[in-house]
Amino acid sequence: MNTFYVRILCVGYLLLATLLFLGNWFYLKYALVFIIGHILYFALYSTRNAERLETVISKKSLVSLAVLALVWTLLMGVGGVFLQTTDFIAHNTKFYELFLHKWPILIKERQSFSCYYYGYYLVPALLSKIFGDLSVVTIIIYTWLGIWLGLIWIYLLLFRKLWLVVLLIMSGGIIFSFELASLALLHASISYNPLLSLFIQSLYVPNQVVAALITTGLFLYYIKDYSISFYAITLSFFWGVFTAFLLILLFGIVLVIDYLRGRNKISLKSFLINYVLPSILFLPTFLFLTSSNAMPVNEFYDFDSFSKMIPFLDMLVLAFVTIWLMPVQNARPGQFLFTPILVFTALVLLCILLTYKIGIYNDLYFRGSIPLYLILMVNILQKLFIKFQNDKSLPLPTSPIKISLHPLRKYAVVLIWLATALLASVFQLSQSLRKNLVADTYKSIPYKTFPNSYQALLKHYGQSGADQYVGNPKSFYFLYLAPIGKEIKLTRNR
Repeated sequence: MNTFYVRILCVGYLLLATLLFLGNWFYLKYALVFIIGHILYFALYSTRNAERLETVISKKSLVSLAVLALVWTLLMGVGGVFLQTTDFIAHNTKFYELFLHKWPILIKERQSFSCYYYGYYLVPALLSKIFGDLSVVTIIIYTWLGIWLGLIWIYLLLFRKLWLVVLLIMSGGIIFSFELASLALLHASISYNPLLSLFIQSLYVPNQVVAALITTGLFLYYIKDYSISFYAITLSFFWGVFTAFLLILLFGIVLVIDYLRGRNKISLKSFLINYVLPSILFLPTFLFLTSSNAMPVNEFYDFDSFSKMIPFLDMLVLAFVTIWLMPVQNARPGQFLFTPILVFTALVLLCILLTYKIGIYNDLYFRGSIPLYLILMVNILQKLFIKFQNDKSLPLPTSPIKISLHPLRKYAVVLIWLATALLASVFQLSQSLRKNLVADTYKSIPYKTFPNSYQALLKHYGQSGADQYVGNPKSFYFLYLAPIGKEIKLTRNR
């Protein structure tokens, strides 16, 4: 398959949820304008050629990545075959309420609407409505497809080395691995804000990992013409706000710096097509997502003790490895590296995220770090691989033992860091493998426990947790754009 078609599939995959959202969450007279706009823009986008030459991915590679994607999809808990984290109470309920109720989702207990990014669940929920019953198979297949599309970009970025892709998925920060000594996983994630691997992130937010893999992969693969990924990033907001926001912020900073340095000359026509039109099409999603009735928990962190500075240890290690690898250049044609501006901007943004908390469990940092950490790890693994390739001091292939031991001696610090970074994921993987439906050692979280996500959040996260996804009845969206029952609006207006 050609990367051109993979790119079109990725954007189409994200777009389908947006079209369903527009057609059901807005009055038809407004929805049609934007639905037609998206379809026409997608048709235009599908004819666009990238500056980077498209490449062909072999059938063998596609099958290998499909197998890896399926294994990962099941291990992250989708479908309940393997261990599900408590976050799946909310995930399963959102899927069920979309199947059970008309769209948009109303919260009758509060005489309002649910203001949540439902992108991940819409297609499986629609198929379930068509089939007449909640179909777990549809969400497994849909997740599998999204993970597969995202992994294709990571595979190409990591020189078509499947073992590097697995290493990237499993590598996290070292703090979380150290905390495993006490097995205080939840406590560690809240108190010390560790960097979580993609695998561990997927156990909690599969929806956001899918979108981040696709959009970040597109952004990095077409880094010489990154405007090609802007439309996809705007579509991903309805899958996960924080991941999309941090990626678009990074995108904007790099765009401005490149423009000021004269590296990115944009014509008016190109600016209108690549940035203005997608931004206009994004307006309905923006109006809906900013219609929440309650602001999540938000505050600056108070660094009044040494223990509260621990999260920056991961940043220091990342900075050390990144700077150490900075001199590494391309090994041969076809291998491409990122600019220092991109890498250091991602690192700085990651550090800034540690200073401010949004959400009960600091969703801004934990979810916003997904695309940033993905960029940094792709950069590190790329350069480590090239450095090993170019190392003239490696012994001749006469002794396999010497060949194995030489990198361990020369790159001990970095390799120990990578090994430590894998520990948390390996532990979580062992937990998933031990607790599954096949071995009858685990019972999956039911889908039909709560009638809506408001009740689920109220039960498990309290009033403040439930309120942050309740829509504002005085918002512009609710008053003028939402096709919500007149009885609710009339009751509200009394």
